[in-house]
Amino acid sequence: MTSIDLTKYGVKILDLVPGMRRVASTNGGEYAGACPFCGGKDRFRVQPKNNRWFCRQCGDGKWDDAIDFIMRRDGCTFSEATKKLNIPMQVKYMAETKKTIQQQKPPDQDWQEMAREIIERCQSLLFTRAGEPGLDYLLSRGIASPTMERFNLGYSPAIWIGKVKIPQGIIIPAIVGGMCWYIKIRSLPKAKGPRYLCVPGSKTNAVFGADQVNGKPYALISEGEFNAMTLDQEIGEFMPICSLGSAVNKLDMLTWGRYFLSQKTVMCLFDNDSAGEKGFENMSEMLGDRTRRLPMPGNGDVNDFFVAGGDIETWFKPFWKELNGSKE
Repeated sequence: MTSIDLTKYGVKILDLVPGMRRVASTNGGEYAGACPFCGGKDRFRVQPKNNRWFCRQCGDGKWDDAIDFIMRRDGCTFSEATKKLNIPMQVKYMAETKKTIQQQKPPDQDWQEMAREIIERCQSLLFTRAGEPGLDYLLSRGIASPTMERFNLGYSPAIWIGKVKIPQGIIIPAIVGGMCWYIKIRSLPKAKGPRYLCVPGSKTNAVFGADQVNGKPYALISEGEFNAMTLDQEIGEFMPICSLGSAVNKLDMLTWGRYFLSQKTVMCLFDNDSAGEKGFENMSEMLGDRTRRLPMPGNGDVNDFFVAGGDIETWFKPFWKELNGSKE
């Protein structure tokens, strides 16, 4: 959240999210409604006095402002968001300066303890009878057992950990430097509601697999965790793999830039759509001319290609040989 009062320039979050209802009157009031990002009912909150918003289901653990809202809604850069909001140049500079100095930190120790319990409990369930739906789904996506263990995958049949309910689905934690940044829950096919949810308090703007690319001469950034795990499983011996979780997520250089200091080349494998195009533009903006976009094999994503019988290693080897100057 910036320290700039954007309401002075006619930018009110309540105007950006219709259908909100007043649920509290203290401290200027609070409004609640369905989240425009994850669809969670009554999880999206707005405080008009402070002109800030927060989602208890898919938020990043802090209250954000209108600029953050537009960036997430439209998948655009900071500068593009301020332009859409018609914010004067001076205010843009002040807000951007404020944001630049805010380095991310993983969730606090209490959350870490809860996350460890969630991961351990759900891992223990995955290979039991209760976890069969989750195991069957992972196998259908081509994820092998060693890969499940490597990435600490688990399954929740809809359980409670303390006061937090973990919905039914596949548990996907992002662990960097021994700290868990987020836990996503991938719902099973035919389940109602959004495909992905997050354990409250997760910091979703993190790099999944950041430890793998740190200090390496090359890296490959994929779109989504399942694609990253598939690539790691099939070509991890050639190239370290990571993911921002979504093509529209922008790399926070202050927090994660140090993981990409050593790379000569950073390959990007994003979907062939507008989000994928925007994702590559964002990465090029952050990492410069070291970035290279790889053509997606097949018509879907890389996991679709693999599940359909595609050979990822055979597809990737020409790019690897080119990187190493091999003519074999």
